[in-house]
Amino acid sequence: MKLARACIPFMTLAMVLVAGCGGGGGADLTGPVLDISQVTSIVLDQLYMNGGMEDEYGGRGEFSVYIRDAATGQDVACTTQEDGMDDLGSEGVYYGGLGVPFRKVEGVSVDSVARFKLMFVEKDAGACPEPIGPEDDLAGESRELTSDGLLDGMIWAQNGRAAAMLRPKSDGPMSVRSMAPAMTAGLYIDRLYFDYEAPDGQSPRFYIYAETQGGAQCQVSDASMSSIRAGKTLYAALGFQLPCLDGTDPEFPDIKARLALYAQEGSGPKLIGETEFACVGDLVGERAEFTNGDGYVTFRNISPEHFGAPVARLADLLATQITGLAFTAGRQTAGALEVHVIDPASGNTVACAGANQGLMGIGQPGDYDGLAASFVAAGWERELFGYASIRFELVERSDNLSCPALAKWDLPILAATGGLSPTDLKMGRASFEGSGGEIEFAASPAN
Repeated sequence: MKLARACIPFMTLAMVLVAGCGGGGGADLTGPVLDISQVTSIVLDQLYMNGGMEDEYGGRGEFSVYIRDAATGQDVACTTQEDGMDDLGSEGVYYGGLGVPFRKVEGVSVDSVARFKLMFVEKDAGACPEPIGPEDDLAGESRELTSDGLLDGMIWAQNGRAAAMLRPKSDGPMSVRSMAPAMTAGLYIDRLYFDYEAPDGQSPRFYIYAETQGGAQCQVSDASMSSIRAGKTLYAALGFQLPCLDGTDPEFPDIKARLALYAQEGSGPKLIGETEFACVGDLVGERAEFTNGDGYVTFRNISPEHFGAPVARLADLLATQITGLAFTAGRQTAGALEVHVIDPASGNTVACAGANQGLMGIGQPGDYDGLAASFVAAGWERELFGYASIRFELVERSDNLSCPALAKWDLPILAATGGLSPTDLKMGRASFEGSGGEIEFAASPAN
């Protein structure tokens, strides 16, 4: 727990709110085969989409999530705009605390399903409950799932560009694992909820301002706030930074600040709600209610050291350099060698380092010291919750691409570590399995 204080020297406990899957209530979803009525008793609880908008203007999409019978290829259930998807149209934003129901897709001929896939779609053809059409843009699709896998946690698209969590209709909303930025990164908004109805015919922009008792003022960037489109939606994993609250300031935890949320209506900015003044050290990792009761903001936790969060953070990986590498396996192709950071839960590459990042001169098996190759985010990877563990793989780029591009196919793996927790990563060294060598790494000098 966090100790109550009045701007005393800063201390924090890293905390994880694990996204779990509740059971009980509603339709019985046990067993390997679900009939269509059971499938449509599931709701969409959390959603992230970062793609599938090639033909869209204005950064808004008509997203839908489809449940597909993996055996027949038929779409059996989907989420509709009128049931709540209309408020979830910004890509790159994590939406949580939802309850969007699935409807039966028109023309479904199967009565029950044993193998499932989630399809993440931006609709350009007929809207759900029509099946996915050839004009729709596919953001991604999950691997094949059993009925247990549908409710077993976050389901990621295989390309890493979309994710969803499902739950039975009667279960309460599930919590989302908090992320912890480095202390020097300052104060970040993690979640936002507000009760607001726009005037008829208006689509207002929203602004968040921060003010300190010392007179400093700043606002969340317009680019970040463009993802906030409507009230009565829980926006999560936002990562909105407040630049006037500098984590390098020696007085950072004792700065008193408050936040205010405004909507730009036709008659001018309207205050939706504001928090009370509070010490930054008392806001970190906590929820601050608006004084009028019409909403709240939640702030990320803070980790004071490299790999000090309870999960492996992309931010820490990107502040890490490879300093040494040894491997024994012979080359299989002429492709360049790269080190990829893998999320074992999804199998996705989340970060990588190759020639463009400084990993050069390691063409043959051997022991290489004095390296300084930095990791970069792979593909479209965006930090949402961190990773329970990661592993390092030394791969050959047989697809003629290079980091940070995602691989076209499975790459030859010359060496790989086992899963590494944040505690393991603090050691700065990990062995490849099968006596295949080792990798050494450290925080980049600038960090």
